[in-house]
Amino acid sequence: EDLNYTITITNSGPTTAENVIFTDELPANTTFVSGSTSTGAPLVRSGDTLTADLGDMVSGATITIDVQVDVDGTARGKVTNVARVIADDEIDLSNNEDRVMMPIEPQIDLAVTKVDSQDPVEPGETFSYTLRATNHGPSDATGVVVSDILPTGVSFVSATPIETSLASGKVMFNVGNLAAGDSREFEIRVRVDESFFGTLDNEVWVEGNETETRTDNNHDNEITVVPEPLIDLAIRKTDSRDPVE
Repeated sequence: EDLNYTITITNSGPTTAENVIFTDELPANTTFVSGSTSTGAPLVRSGDTLTADLGDMVSGATITIDVQVDVDGTARGKVTNVARVIADDEIDLSNNEDRVMMPIEPQIDLAVTKVDSQDPVEPGETFSYTLRATNHGPSDATGVVVSDILPTGVSFVSATPIETSLASGKVMFNVGNLAAGDSREFEIRVRVDESFFGTLDNEVWVEGNETETRTDNNHDNEITVVPEPLIDLAIRKTDSRDPVE
């Protein structure tokens, strides 16, 4: 996510400030995007430091500097930006530095989808569900868990990857960390009970430790039809001889 800083430099006088130099220390866990000065003086970047030669400032003059950075998905806690200005013959250095600390609240947008391998299926048949969990960011997600509730009428056969837990018809995939923009895919194989027919409604959820920007895509379900078996009884009779006396 982008973060914008606006720095205002003022010459409180009483005379012209000569050779004004501005420096800005970019916060850790950020990437420089852009910057500009109201005078048109270029911002020169060297590593994590921006520098601008602002020239001379008459008494009472003000210069505005805008800096935009992109906060990394791994950022946690706070990001601190430090700005400094200096000029020749400075008489008061107590107000030549300012810093801003911005708390970072990681935000994620986890989404999960599910599809079945076939529909309809027959009683006694084995089929699979494919699950896909995605982190749309902007932050990296931690503690990600995908939980799948198996519907009544099926029995668990297997799951891929195998680092799963199964309890009371719930299959859980402990994903752990999921970087912004990354996805993980899972497969669950089940067998339809021989005596079952009707509709199988399989539900899946995904959750993580960070604040979700939306929750409507944290859940998905898949409907699979098991048709009622059809029968066609027939009877045929023959006699031992025809005609008879």
